[in-house]
Amino acid sequence: MSSSESEILMKMHRRVVSNFLDFSILLKLRNGSLSDQDAISYIHKRFNVVISPGTIYSCLHHLENEELIQAKWDRKKKVYSLTERGEGTVKTLLSMRDKILGLVLNIFIG
Repeated sequence: MSSSESEILMKMHRRVVSNFLDFSILLKLRNGSLSDQDAISYIHKRFNVVISPGTIYSCLHHLENEELIQAKWDRKKKVYSLTERGEGTVKTLLSMRDKILGLVLNIFIG
């Protein structure tokens, strides 16, 4: 792979992870609660992408406003978990996985 191809692939990888950050966090929350730092660490380990704290805070705030997650204080940090509405959204996302993949693939088909 040429350096140009590698650079394009890295940019696309980061863009996809960033654009689906809310989905990634919701899906991870199926397994239990997360703090903002846990979310940053998860995204880095899972996708090899460093997401800024501001980006994570913004995403978590949006998910909280949509009532998909809720925050509780655990000692000195906020810990986020799925709400009932969030659990329903995760079930819907999982059941529509093939349709979502089809939408992404359709971008390249034109």
